[in-house]
Amino acid sequence: MHRVTGVVRWLLAIGCILGLCYSPVGLANAKIIVINSSDAPPYQHTAAALAKHLAASGVLAKHELQILSLAQADTLAALEPGNVIVTLGSAAADYAIQQLPGVPVINSFITHSAYQALHAPALPDQAITAVFMDQPLARLIQLASLLKQDQQPYKIGLLSQADVDQQLLTAASVSDIEIHSATLLLKQNPIKQIEPLMKHSDVVIVRPSTSLFNRLVAKLVLQLSMRYQTPVIGFSEKYARAGALLSLYASPDNIGQDTAQLISEWLDAPTLDASALNRPPKGLPPARYGEHFSLAINARIAKKMSMTVDAQQLSTALQRMEAKNVGD
Repeated sequence: MHRVTGVVRWLLAIGCILGLCYSPVGLANAKIIVINSSDAPPYQHTAAALAKHLAASGVLAKHELQILSLAQADTLAALEPGNVIVTLGSAAADYAIQQLPGVPVINSFITHSAYQALHAPALPDQAITAVFMDQPLARLIQLASLLKQDQQPYKIGLLSQADVDQQLLTAASVSDIEIHSATLLLKQNPIKQIEPLMKHSDVVIVRPSTSLFNRLVAKLVLQLSMRYQTPVIGFSEKYARAGALLSLYASPDNIGQDTAQLISEWLDAPTLDASALNRPPKGLPPARYGEHFSLAINARIAKKMSMTVDAQQLSTALQRMEAKNVGD
């Protein structure tokens, strides 16, 4: 019996109507077990999207899918070989790493920094990989460059709670673009870091940090953005609604699609059996940022800043830039 709740059950029912419902072919096939950290809508929507994209890719024609809440995960204490765990959120990822050390784990709905923190105490031979929900720095800088008008040089500010690799920033800079970063610390007055960056930048990228810090800083960032007429690129749809010019983020559907793609790549490997599923980490695809993303525009802020921005045009241009970089 498959344990599926809410939106997930509805989407899988639609999948069956379309002929996409899964039919496990036997115990020799890997079972995909999803552990969800929360019943909150974003997590449920991500689980639903994952099920939808796994069905669309044909994975569920060969492999059984089971979706559990974190509270139900205790039933996994004695897993048979040949299963793979997919976690949604940090709490589920932590549980799987601590309680299921012998089972391959794919962490999803998790940021790069959270993954690094959780991965540190893992056993050396533990098979763990991830799809990060936050955006790679290169993609953010490329998006910021698409907003460039006639500024010479074009100054991009980067605001985060963690230090940024200066070599990466230097590599991302080009002749007519300068990138400056500011690191926020809880013990310091944030306005002393934020205001100079906002005042001397043509655009400011805000990267996600802890929930508490996000709430403390967001209001100040958006107030200073309007004061200096400096557009802000946020990291969530909410940030754009609150007053950022735009946000670049992974929606639940984006996360579900990218996670399904990684699962499909792995399960489609030439030699897949129980021993292969429990091989060392090198057998798993490497942890990576998601390929798919969403853009949200605040039209009111764009008008106040006399800027013309179109989400579809920016998205298409960004995809082309990334495709060119891959081709190069």
